[in-house]
Amino acid sequence: MTPNFEFLNVTVQDGVATIILNRVEKMNSLCMKLRDEIEQCLDLLEADQNVRSAILTGGEDVFCAGFDINEVIETELESFSHRILEYHEKIYGFPKPIVAAVSGFALAGGFDLALCGDIIIASDTAVFGHPEIRFGVNPLLTPLWRKVGPSKAAELVMTGEMLNAEKAVLIGLAVKAVPPDRLLAEASEFARKLAKIEPRALAAVKRASMVVPKLDLRSSLEYEFGLTAEIMRNSELKSRIETYARKAGLIS
Repeated sequence: MTPNFEFLNVTVQDGVATIILNRVEKMNSLCMKLRDEIEQCLDLLEADQNVRSAILTGGEDVFCAGFDINEVIETELESFSHRILEYHEKIYGFPKPIVAAVSGFALAGGFDLALCGDIIIASDTAVFGHPEIRFGVNPLLTPLWRKVGPSKAAELVMTGEMLNAEKAVLIGLAVKAVPPDRLLAEASEFARKLAKIEPRALAAVKRASMVVPKLDLRSSLEYEFGLTAEIMRNSELKSRIETYARKAGLIS
């Protein structure tokens, strides 16, 4: 993968793609060009079979301050809403695991971007929040609800409360908090672990995480068993499972 992005720095090593937002002078705010580059980047990473997982970060100083306010004000609302829907479908529908490494502000649309991470690691300087509610704009509830549950998500969205790294870990939003200079190393460790896991299984888990919260118990189980059946049709996978079971003495 060798495209030249204006606002992204992307590298791939040992099956792990590292995506660094690079619009630092604007606090990595999400202008249309940056959003388009994120979508294009994810399309390329999805198609690249050598990429097994990804890290998304803004570096040590700031993750993302949200959408570019000037652009939001100047853009026709209907057109803006349509493009934003496509953008969110892309970041949340990416089939490979994403580790979001968050340092500094992750606010409004930047918070939503962090929430595309299947795993979120926060630096000690991280601040998460939806301050736009205080200006009369309704934040997105769905991405946060999927992470922390409906009650806590509603509280955070309706109050605009800011979360530091410690609180983010406490409510289960982030898995751990680390010093800023350790953030990328910790994220890389998680991403490398995920890169070693069968991609089809991880993709199935991600698909299930999007679907099962909307289903009743029986329907959700049927959906997940269906995903398992789909995976198990692969003869190569069956052979690997059999080999593992024989080595472990589980079958003779």
